Amino acid sequence: MEGLTILCNRNPQQKKPHSSFPTIVMAKVLALTLILALVLAGCAKELAQDLGLARSEEPGGIPYEVKITGAPDEEMEELLLLVSALAGDDPPALVTSGLVRRRAEEDIPNLLKALHSRGYYKAEMQVEVSEGKPPLDVNYAVLPGPRFTLAQVRILVDAEPEYRAGLPSPQELGMEIGQGFRSEWVPEAQKRIRQALASQGYPFAEATYEAVADFASNSMHITFTAQPGPFARFGETDIAMPEGLDLSPEYVRSKLPWKPGEAFDAQALAQARNNLLGTGLFSYAQLTYPEQVGEDEELPLRLELRERPPRTVRAGVTYSTDLGPGVELGWEHRNLLGEGENLSVGLEANFVNRILESTYREPFFLFREDQSLILTARAADEQPEAYRSQSIDLTGVVERYIFRRTRIAGGLGFTLLNVDDDPISDQNNYALFYLPLLIARDTRDNILDPGGGSLLSADGAPYYEVFGENNFFFKYTTNAQFYWSLMDEKRLILATRARFGQIPGQELSTVPANIRFYAGGGGSVRGYEYKTLSTLVDGDPVGGRSLLETSAELRWRFLDNWGLVTFLDGGRAYTDVVPDWGETYFWGTGLGVRYYTDFGPIRADLAFPLNRREEFDSHFQFYISIGQSF
Repeated sequence: MEGLTILCNRNPQQKKPHSSFPTIVMAKVLALTLILALVLAGCAKELAQDLGLARSEEPGGIPYEVKITGAPDEEMEELLLLVSALAGDDPPALVTSGLVRRRAEEDIPNLLKALHSRGYYKAEMQVEVSEGKPPLDVNYAVLPGPRFTLAQVRILVDAEPEYRAGLPSPQELGMEIGQGFRSEWVPEAQKRIRQALASQGYPFAEATYEAVADFASNSMHITFTAQPGPFARFGETDIAMPEGLDLSPEYVRSKLPWKPGEAFDAQALAQARNNLLGTGLFSYAQLTYPEQVGEDEELPLRLELRERPPRTVRAGVTYSTDLGPGVELGWEHRNLLGEGENLSVGLEANFVNRILESTYREPFFLFREDQSLILTARAADEQPEAYRSQSIDLTGVVERYIFRRTRIAGGLGFTLLNVDDDPISDQNNYALFYLPLLIARDTRDNILDPGGGSLLSADGAPYYEVFGENNFFFKYTTNAQFYWSLMDEKRLILATRARFGQIPGQELSTVPANIRFYAGGGGSVRGYEYKTLSTLVDGDPVGGRSLLETSAELRWRFLDNWGLVTFLDGGRAYTDVVPDWGETYFWGTGLGVRYYTDFGPIRADLAFPLNRREEFDSHFQFYISIGQSF
């Protein structure tokens, strides 16, 4: 390549001196030969070391140390050491210094390729191997030269398709104009172009590229050429049902987010698989299609399924310093009546809360594939610092998906409450009707361990209290969670969360204590006790009519099954409907460990309060449970 030279140091070959022998009597010849043999034997080892031919007396090979000098940054230095075959030879297997020197020189082309992959196309390199006794010093001296920057990205289509698909921008390809060039951008961009076309009706799209390095301006110019291939529409789907499965094929079809005749969308295939596996009825779901499109532009599909046992019994344990040890038990039947009906029963018990809940979900409600009926019964005995309550709650909700990942829900609920130890209200008994409402958009790639996407939701309900004079109020909550992958294979995830809510319509004392807003605890602001972050009256938290919570968590998965996190949580419940920004906003921070399993990560978090209240807050809180914090 132009501007690229490889410089190596090599020891010149030495020539052995010739010996001559005078013609003398045989006795003298034998004597001189014996003397010469002894001299050569005594010098052989030293001469072989001078020539780099001496075998190591160390077991396995000559020890040596590989160093990189002159690398432009620490990342590049680590990459060069990773690429070097010599550096990866542990324990050393080379038995002469000459072989070490030759292997070091053979490393140079691969090391230069590594420099090129980071945009250093004018890089040069020299290698030096020390002489003398081991361990030898092997030093690769890097002359990186200027780093080539990305100057231009173009995306062309080699033939005008009948239905022109939208193509991603350079930013959507993950390529940043003006930044130092990285070769891994190119295959990733090709993949994204194929994915973009495959989601717009072109399942067999390809993408080629041409890269031009301008050595005058030290810049890279990349041109991608998209080859859409034939346009395709979804055809009929042949469903291979498992033998003996008592399940309607129409229920399975309801999980396919397309109809025959719609433009092919590869993302819809992935969503269908997630929908089917998400029912819990199948352990395997695979969609396949032929390698060419028919004359009618339709692409038939075949769906292969493997049944999973429809019943599940689960048990788990939890622990936190504020709630104490706890148990979680559950039973679920995912095909109760042969149409995908789901019935679940769960029990949660610890030193503070004891909750029994049962949920029944019926799909195809009122003959709509995108609609379900959800019936819930809940009995709870709660004893946090703020109050003591016993409640029975019944709800019936109709849920409908209005878009592929967006759902709405609405229904009717009734609750009976008995509340004690409320520091600002003398009323103990409540009977309330309410209308629960929900809208949510969920693009997370995994519910228990998200590595990308987001969850946006808003839920609320108007409440009407049968007893008492002040009998109407409204409560709503908005929630936003975002997840960004900062490293390949989702090894480093940044997770953020914000939550805001209000209860307009009544004074705080007229709202039942267990319906008010509270902050603090493992699912809220870690480092503080459960439901304690609000105004205190006689040392007891009273909750609030508004709530604000924020969280940021960095999750690093450094082994297949282990990970570390660091987090910062903030939050508070405010007495008034509009938060009083002059009041203390409570922050907590800490570290955590994650152990990843097939059913989700097991988390252990140690958190510290940054706004600790003397004689009320502990110095730290500890949490163990299943699933990420959010």
